[in-house]
Amino acid sequence: MPQKEIKKHDVLPINKIICGDAVEELKKFPDNSIDLVVTSPPYDKIRKYNGFSYNLHSTGKEIYRVLKDGGELIIIDVNGLMFDMVTDNQRLLSLMKKLKNGLTNFEPYVCGKIKGYLYKAGFQINHIKTTTRYMQFITPKDRENESKLFNERFIQIAPTLQSILGHEASDFTKIFCDEIINPNSYMEYDKKIIRAIKTQIFN
Repeated sequence: MPQKEIKKHDVLPINKIICGDAVEELKKFPDNSIDLVVTSPPYDKIRKYNGFSYNLHSTGKEIYRVLKDGGELIIIDVNGLMFDMVTDNQRLLSLMKKLKNGLTNFEPYVCGKIKGYLYKAGFQINHIKTTTRYMQFITPKDRENESKLFNERFIQIAPTLQSILGHEASDFTKIFCDEIINPNSYMEYDKKIIRAIKTQIFN
């Protein structure tokens, strides 16, 4: 069966927001046409994004194709989000263990694998650099903001939480968000900034 022909942009869409499948939309851009790509893609596979999914391998290949020689890709993501809560609350620790064991296709420390994904997409290993920023929330304002953000995340993944924790899902959300505010507990994780530069190698 012949593949459907993709109509390329005659003129690059400048200052426009394009909502669509990342791979399919990138296919519309000509080769070597983009200077910079910045992304923080959804890796966890437990949230729903209005029906959209993210294919890291296919997207990486398309990003490599559309970048100009010397163009740059910047990926911003975090390691250990949700499971790096340091707490003495045994109830919360038990629920977190149950949740982690019940999740499928979930990688809480995916940042360590990104280099491999980019290498497969065409980037040279020596052109990929990772910078780590250690994140810890100490002040009451930081804790309150982080608690609100996690509550929003848990609303997004409520069906997944309920499928694993059952009637305990709402307890988990409340206890977790309360513990972020608790000064005797703390949340920590690493923010990763991965930079990859495309350089064409000529034989």
